Amino acid sequence: MENVERLTDKIAFLEKEKKAIERKEEKETSVQKNESDTLISILMEWQQNRSAFIQDNNIRQRMDTKTGNIKDFSVMVAFLQSHKIETLEDLLKMVEDTKKRRSNNIHNQRELNAKRKKMSNIVDIYQAYKPYAEYLKKYESLSGRQKQSYYDKNADKIETALSYRTGLKNMSGTDKLLPKTWKRELDELKAESTKITHDLAKDDAILGELAEIADKVAMVQRAKEKQNEILPNLGEKKNIKKERGSYGRE
Repeated sequence: MENVERLTDKIAFLEKEKKAIERKEEKETSVQKNESDTLISILMEWQQNRSAFIQDNNIRQRMDTKTGNIKDFSVMVAFLQSHKIETLEDLLKMVEDTKKRRSNNIHNQRELNAKRKKMSNIVDIYQAYKPYAEYLKKYESLSGRQKQSYYDKNADKIETALSYRTGLKNMSGTDKLLPKTWKRELDELKAESTKITHDLAKDDAILGELAEIADKVAMVQRAKEKQNEILPNLGEKKNIKKERGSYGRE
């Protein structure tokens, strides 16, 4: 009974130690897994096994020099670091945010284009109106026979000026002619449109970089999945051989 009690205590102690070791190993495995799941580490794995991944995914390898490959890799790593992207989840979130921002910019660009086109037409019409404005101004300053006489001599120019001025008032929504204000507004719209165009190009470049990184990550993950599928099968084959050998000896 004393031996049984001593062994029971020993077993309990060993069970406790075993659980502690298992918890420690589980924690270390989790940390290693998290570290191995960072995009930079995955890209490092891609860089080290680049040819194998390309061949495995049936991709035509570009005729890049080794220096070019290293440069591409360093650019991707710098991109991830500058945007604070560590995991695939971070990358997917940035893709979603960039697409949303790009969609908003496209919507704003369309609205700006409509305003810019309208204001550009107003400015162009005013420029066409200016050569005839003096005839209309003088005509409106006269009265009686002088006015009629001046109209008879310059009817085409006066009617052209009246047509342009009416169009400007209708388009601008005001009876006042404000050429300086219209020109300033047009310049502001052009500047804002240029900025949005620049932002769209930047978003396209970001999405292209993210797609390139995601493509390489996907190759590495597919390779790991295939490896995980192969390894269990190898283990089963080894067990089968072992069992057959045991039966043979028996």
